[in-house]
Amino acid sequence: MSTLRNSIQASVVAGATLIAASASAQAPAVQWKVSEGGNGHWYQRIGTPMSFNDAQGAAILRSAHLATCADAGEWGRVVGVAAALPQQELYFWVGLYQNQVVTDFAEPAGGWRWVDGTQVGFSAWLPGEPNNTHGVEDFGHGFVSSSGANGWNDTFGRASFVSVIEWSADCNSDGIVDYGQCHDGTLADFNGNNTPDCCERGDACVVG
Repeated sequence: MSTLRNSIQASVVAGATLIAASASAQAPAVQWKVSEGGNGHWYQRIGTPMSFNDAQGAAILRSAHLATCADAGEWGRVVGVAAALPQQELYFWVGLYQNQVVTDFAEPAGGWRWVDGTQVGFSAWLPGEPNNTHGVEDFGHGFVSSSGANGWNDTFGRASFVSVIEWSADCNSDGIVDYGQCHDGTLADFNGNNTPDCCERGDACVVG
């Protein structure tokens, strides 16, 4: 875990320039509304291909993280966001990686987890995956095709893919994801980093 964290921290700096480059290559963020059976989180496809660590670093700069998938419903939402711009086949990063402190990388066990620290419960691995076909492939990506097939595959972190990022933080514990409140003006975000200013100051958040 520490190896991954150090690599991501180094990538945050590189991510700043990648964010600017991706501005014209992404779809708008969309919310999976609670009223629709969702979790209230926001998701966005970032259309600039990057390595896993650069993609996660760029997400962190937006106060987000690479998308995680707690169940089939969330995976379906992520697939929908990834495929918002039609393509025959699409490979995209999600926040799935192999815990690098695990010494036994025998698949399909291998210590897989999400970047937010949660364990992998729901699984959408493609048939025969993960399999370390080309060595120790310790990062997971999503795949979707126009035929309707979709799932996860393991690969190397240096591969360059587009990504789906997710906003899930609720810094003031009011049950509403911060990203939406920053963008609808409910909570001030004068520096535009998608985290309410009141939370960054450590103050009580006052709506409006």
